[in-house]
Amino acid sequence: MMQYLLQTLITNMNKKKNILLLNPPSKKRVLRDSFCGQESKGHYYWPVLDFVAMSGTLAKSYHIDFLDCIADNLNQDQCFSLVKSKPYYAIIAATASMTWDSDKIFFSQLEGIFNGKLFVSGEFALHRA
Repeated sequence: MMQYLLQTLITNMNKKKNILLLNPPSKKRVLRDSFCGQESKGHYYWPVLDFVAMSGTLAKSYHIDFLDCIADNLNQDQCFSLVKSKPYYAIIAATASMTWDSDKIFFSQLEGIFNGKLFVSGEFALHRA
């Protein structure tokens, strides 16, 4: 029994906290990347490369999940359902000046269902820092 308890404690101590890198839903096919948002003019779309860079550093201390609601064509309700499905310590969300009006409403609603730390990253956030 004691060995099981110690093993459980050690396992729990070594568990990495979960962090979600989130590209929120948008009605536009917006590219929130390189701290410079823009709307896709064609059928192309690329992932948020800023998150790729962040994940390399964060993965040393945290378990990283990535949710791109635009690439996965997810709406707000689907996004919130996925956020609630796992105990995230923190969410780092992308934003852009061109989507800020809708993003701030989304973030406000996200705070209503998420008790962890919420960080917002993007060119708009840089200008407001």
